[in-house]
Amino acid sequence: MKIQVQKAKAEAFRTEALLLYHFKGEKALLDKTETMDRATHGLIREVIESGDFKGDLYQTSLIYTHGSGPAKRILLVGLGNRREYRFHFHLRVSGLAEYVSPKSL
Repeated sequence: MKIQVQKAKAEAFRTEALLLYHFKGEKALLDKTETMDRATHGLIREVIESGDFKGDLYQTSLIYTHGSGPAKRILLVGLGNRREYRFHFHLRVSGLAEYVSPKSL
């Protein structure tokens, strides 16, 4: 697997997989997650509203976009409760990508 970190607008960056985040229990999406939700015609919000993804700390959901956005897949990762969030959670959460991404990446 080749992991590359770049600063770019998520909706303009073609990639095999994109890592996005969501806090538990929040209806509002984080800015970049909201942008990608619009780009994929609501796929992210659909997974959250269905109850399949709650945003628990380290919870993951791999979403296949089927060409509806610039990323082939979105790895949605839970950050837990916002008031309990600590920066080191973010470091661990980002490291989950290697373990849950398909081997083909």
